[in-house]
Amino acid sequence: AIENVLLTLDKTDLQLVHLKYWQKPRQLTDAGIALKIGMGKATVWRRANDICFQIARELGMVSEIRAKMKKK
Repeated sequence: AIENVLLTLDKTDLQLVHLKYWQKPRQLTDAGIALKIGMGKATVWRRANDICFQIARELGMVSEIRAKMKKK
């Protein structure tokens, strides 16, 4: 499920995932990640949240109704 979602991400979102979730120990805050990849901190949060939502949907943890609501 995770791989399926990762295959749909652009280069910027893949970099976000790496810096926020995979880099151990995590060296940057959300603000630092935002600066590094050239977007606002709120955008980093929204995109990370959307990626996690996509993974949850892929795992069947989110109902289709909720998935449709998210698209609006």
